[in-house]
Amino acid sequence: MNCFTVESGPYRAQVIAPRDGAKLPLLYLHDACPAPQRVRSLLSSRLTLVRVSGLDWYRDMTPWPADRVFADGENYGGGAAEYLARLTEDIMPKVEAGLGFTPVKRGLAGYSLAGLFSLWAFYQTDIFDLCGSMSGSLWFDGFQRFMEREPLRKLPERLYLSLGVKEKDCRSPQVSRVQEITEKTALRFRELGTEVCWQLQPGGHTSQVDKRIAEGLSWLAAN
Repeated sequence: MNCFTVESGPYRAQVIAPRDGAKLPLLYLHDACPAPQRVRSLLSSRLTLVRVSGLDWYRDMTPWPADRVFADGENYGGGAAEYLARLTEDIMPKVEAGLGFTPVKRGLAGYSLAGLFSLWAFYQTDIFDLCGSMSGSLWFDGFQRFMEREPLRKLPERLYLSLGVKEKDCRSPQVSRVQEITEKTALRFRELGTEVCWQLQPGGHTSQVDKRIAEGLSWLAAN
């Protein structure tokens, strides 16, 4: 196992690669999971995993500024473009130089706002092949309209979408549309030719986060 860490400003990328990692998908994961080692223990497919931490969650993972939707939350800073440039121009080259190989496939995956970021990135860059949006915040203000009118830079080969069955019961009218929007997103990408896995899982937004992440990564990396 090849394990090392890459730093870029406030960001830290933890890399875990099997010895034959050159033959496996490489997935960049952004999440708020407090126990990444548990995610790895739950994986059912082999892959090279890069977990990026040190994020300014409400800024780095949101594509444009928007007002907060939760009383105890923050306004959304809309810094995703700046962060994506840091990821693709600095973090990823350092990671892949450390690995010593170009991956057979690259994936981008995340939970909650990071699931939003992962899908949005396919409208900005063509360097990823696989996309995972676990309990993705696709309810984000204006994002459905954005997907309808903006061209993709690259169609993902595989797209994993999941939600907790109770997430649509949120008191926020905006967030309560998340299942409807996610279902429409799954249908749209299937029609475009992407292989899509769309799953409803037990619980709400914070239920079994590590398990949901591991299931998404495992499906994306499966042969």
